Amino acid sequence: GRGEGEEKKTKKKGDNKSFLKGRQNRTKSVKNFEAEEEIENTDPEVRYALEQGEKVIKAITLPRLIDLLTLEGGVRETFLITYRAFMTPELLLESLIARYNEESENEENPGAVMKKRVRVIGVIKAWLERYFADFEEEIVAEKLHVFLDEMEKTMAVSAQQLKKTYQKACDNNNNSAPPSLLGNSLNLDTDTMLQVDQLHAGGWKNLSERDFAEQMTLIESQLYCKTQPKEYLAWNKKQKEILSPNICRMIQQFNKVSSWVRSQLVAPPRLSDRVALLERFIRVMEHLFELHNFNGMMEILSALNNGAVRRMKKTW
Repeated sequence: GRGEGEEKKTKKKGDNKSFLKGRQNRTKSVKNFEAEEEIENTDPEVRYALEQGEKVIKAITLPRLIDLLTLEGGVRETFLITYRAFMTPELLLESLIARYNEESENEENPGAVMKKRVRVIGVIKAWLERYFADFEEEIVAEKLHVFLDEMEKTMAVSAQQLKKTYQKACDNNNNSAPPSLLGNSLNLDTDTMLQVDQLHAGGWKNLSERDFAEQMTLIESQLYCKTQPKEYLAWNKKQKEILSPNICRMIQQFNKVSSWVRSQLVAPPRLSDRVALLERFIRVMEHLFELHNFNGMMEILSALNNGAVRRMKKTW
């Protein structure tokens, strides 16, 4: 009986310690919350949160965000990739133009005004160079041209440079350079590039495994190079066929090739022909791996893992 009493007493003390420890943790959490609230109240346009002892932005108003964008260069790249999730290109351009014109009202410090204008120009220049697809919308392009024409009255040299950047980006966007660049880097023959329908019609049988892998890579590189970063942000949203057309085309291409490989493997009635085809596609996969065309590899691998193909045990 004495032993049980001591055990209960010890257990009770342990429970008290656990209770006190939990209370201390809750008190610590309250202190952190109070500290977070205190940080948030320092700027009415920004809400901060504490993450691992560091202050990070949790919410921010649009004018303050544009101000931060033109002041801190490190924010620019991340912002230009992700901004489409919460605002349109038209709204961003209007905000940048408003920021540029806003500085002209303050003549107390001309040097500061010029510095902030140059930063706005830098954001627009980086935007044109990296994400020109945003300016394919007619209304966005029109507003940009109007702004550049007005800008020539005060900063003619910078306006001309932005116009050249726009024209260069436009030319690069209309040029079919990406597949050619890919072909040059991999020593591929872009002049003899076949089309998907030609490969499916039987043209692939006249090619070696290496040539066939190169043709697959060239065809798919055209789809890949057309994909814009904004399409990945819009993928989980509704109307993804409209917002992410090139990703949808890549998926359709994947399914089309995988289905075609599967049909080629199960079609021959003779076992020896099926074995030869299976070995051929495996060698094609090896060449695709060397070309870093992992999407093409997965297209064939998906066909090989299909139930209809896996059931051909004698072929394997």
